[in-house]
Amino acid sequence: MTEQHLSHPVIDPAVEAELKLSLQQLGFEVIDPKLTNKVADVAISGEAFSEFAGRRANLVSCRSRLELKAARATDGKLPLTDRQTDVAVDLAENVAGKSALENAARKLLDRLIPKITQL
Repeated sequence: MTEQHLSHPVIDPAVEAELKLSLQQLGFEVIDPKLTNKVADVAISGEAFSEFAGRRANLVSCRSRLELKAARATDGKLPLTDRQTDVAVDLAENVAGKSALENAARKLLDRLIPKITQL
């Protein structure tokens, strides 16, 4: 998953962390390809970015856009390609950006899970 906050480097990937956490909580076995040679049944990849959207007093808002695709490892077929935009507000710009990305990831998971379980 590639991810960026426009104008600032991303320290840790909010979307990837949210997807892994949510899938594990739902009982899926999550495999990190950086840590093992084991092949997952479904590979999830995508791109995401967040950016500053506005400021009101001490509050900062950020918008995000996330694009995901899920492919079966056996044949590469894409049962899902989808996208989601979202927004979040916080006192800190980076936190607002990450929260907006997490919100988008959760909404996409609602549409992704039923399709993954039908494979």
